[in-house]
Amino acid sequence: MINGQKIWISTAQVATKILLPARTTPVDQAHGTERLSLFYTDLDRSRIQVREIEKLGRKAVDAKELFIDGLEVPVADRIGKEGKGSSYILHGSTLSACF
Repeated sequence: MINGQKIWISTAQVATKILLPARTTPVDQAHGTERLSLFYTDLDRSRIQVREIEKLGRKAVDAKELFIDGLEVPVADRIGKEGKGSSYILHGSTLSACF
């Protein structure tokens, strides 16, 4: 079950899926970056509330915040191995910076 929030996210008002990093390893048991797992799951609007962030400028780019309350995510929605989410995110951002 996932609880938490994400601030400064775009297009959440129309999204049906979410790429969601979540801590799955207790902090005292984790080594280095092995705390987060990465999930690609449904954006369940009964468990995720999307709110607009009011801005003074740049209104062409939407800004939202998500509030997650009791989101059940199946293990089948996990990307890769448990606890390896940080390395997957870092590897993916390094690759995208090379192109």
